[in-house]
Amino acid sequence: MKILFNNQQHLDRFLAAIQRISKVYQGGKIDCYYGSALYILADDEWTMKKAKSYISAHGIDFEGMLKNVDFSGAYSVLIQFACSVFNGNVDVDFEEFMRLDENNFQLALTALQFRYYGAIHAIRLGDLEVR
Repeated sequence: MKILFNNQQHLDRFLAAIQRISKVYQGGKIDCYYGSALYILADDEWTMKKAKSYISAHGIDFEGMLKNVDFSGAYSVLIQFACSVFNGNVDVDFEEFMRLDENNFQLALTALQFRYYGAIHAIRLGDLEVR
């Protein structure tokens, strides 16, 4: 399964974050929990900058992030969804997805694919591409 990134900067931010916390394993296998959440967080430079201090090899502090960082209305849905695919601690009402524009809806779908296929077949560094 190929994971498509919106642009080179999205991919670069993702790779920097996933490698910084050592969540790429033998054979280039990417941790699917971190990978799916970081796929969303890395899409936007501002979001990644604000989220960076909440991300570690021991977890992602979504509760602290959502409490301390002001995310715009629709983007807060993506952050909550990132938490959901990461550890299932936040339920996102289906109707909330209707607030997303096409780009952000595709971002959520790809993150879900990352989590699903990563758990079953593994997503590797070689599976990452720019659209």
